[in-house]
Amino acid sequence: MWFYVFASLVGLLGIAYFWMQQKFSYFRSKGVKEEPGHFPLGGKATWNMLTGKIGFTNVTDHIYTEYPNDKVVGTYGPFGTPILVIRDLELAKNVMIKDFDHFVDRRPIEANPKSNKYFMDMLTVMTGERWKTMRNILSPVFTSGKLRNMMPIIHNVRMKQIYLQFYDRE
Repeated sequence: MWFYVFASLVGLLGIAYFWMQQKFSYFRSKGVKEEPGHFPLGGKATWNMLTGKIGFTNVTDHIYTEYPNDKVVGTYGPFGTPILVIRDLELAKNVMIKDFDHFVDRRPIEANPKSNKYFMDMLTVMTGERWKTMRNILSPVFTSGKLRNMMPIIHNVRMKQIYLQFYDRE
């Protein structure tokens, strides 16, 4: 009886191991340069984030600086989630502008909408139809002419902050 339990356990662990190896070879199978990933927490950058060596927002920066000569680099998040970092400006323009219809959603962020109501309403967190509607509303605000007209206002606000920081000490 114990033999069958032990054999089943070893079999399940073997299947899980090969399944994870398959997940951590996703970019290799597609011919994309990758930062190797390891079970359970992914690539080196993810390990560094989880151990507190780098911040959450610096994970992509870490990949970007580690591979300075590659146009695209793949890495892995927790449990083998593939993450593609694009380093080539022309390719990034194609993804963000020309082929935008094929790259609508980003990696979803799981958070409670009730306790994170402001965070969940950020354009960078929205997905699907809600994001598309909000983007269509906000896009006309960020034309080059309107941004150029906003620059004096932004400059004045920044200069006031600098003034208050250095000269208005009581």
